[in-house]
Amino acid sequence: SRGLQLEPHNVELKVHLAQARMENAAPEEGLSLAEDVLAEAPGHLFAHKVKAQALSYLNRHEEAIHAAGRAMHNTTADDVGTLLMLAGVLERGKHRTEALRAYQMALSSMRDDRYIDITRQRVLDLQLALCDWREYDTWITGVINGVRKAVETESPLHVCVQDLQNVPISWELLAGAAKRRAAMTEEETAESRKKMPMVYGGRTDKWRAGQRDKIRIGWALPYTFLHSFPLLLKAVTERIDRNRFDVYGYSIRPGDGAFDREYRKTFDVFRDVPSATPDVAARIINQDR
Repeated sequence: SRGLQLEPHNVELKVHLAQARMENAAPEEGLSLAEDVLAEAPGHLFAHKVKAQALSYLNRHEEAIHAAGRAMHNTTADDVGTLLMLAGVLERGKHRTEALRAYQMALSSMRDDRYIDITRQRVLDLQLALCDWREYDTWITGVINGVRKAVETESPLHVCVQDLQNVPISWELLAGAAKRRAAMTEEETAESRKKMPMVYGGRTDKWRAGQRDKIRIGWALPYTFLHSFPLLLKAVTERIDRNRFDVYGYSIRPGDGAFDREYRKTFDVFRDVPSATPDVAARIINQDR
């Protein structure tokens, strides 16, 4: 923001600010800034990508797909990053066949092992959703062997542990995968945690002293659209004794739709927190005690 004050017509600064706004729970601002860039530079690839993702986060899926297509027009067919963006936008818009093709195209050009594992998982999930059983045994064997190797050698594991429940994996190996991912998260956040010590407000001491302040409960979910987890939390939250508890809700995705509005009303306080800066989200939650 400060850079744009000094150079208000610098499109590169503007598009990076657009991405930051989009990733930090302000997709409307990110979209507006990306459109400003495209008004000045219609072929700006990064701006088209930010616009597509912002529209997708706002659940404007068909517009997002169109913007993602414009991004592909301004790059090469083997641009892995843009293909993954296109695939994600298509998948969120329920265009599963097209999303699968985009993921497969990205996979054929991919060199980074981390993205290979994640993309293979998306391909497998989409094939299962589409009842596409071709190469099923090969895919399943590859996924399970990759997980076993990561667990046994304590090497990076990039697949989603929750998604592994869709494959015939043993409970023991699934537990090992969850522990490996948890260890990776602890390693990845070690430096951030040193810089931001969190202190709880000591409200349990007041309860023990009989002062009876309300305890605050916080639920954090990545989304608030109609899905099994929000449905469950809504039912639980409605049954919490408000004479004894205040209930806070948090989400890293902006909401949209009738269910979302009703879900958020269930909480005493609801906040959208940034997805790209977990330390900021943690501070917000900590400040709410």
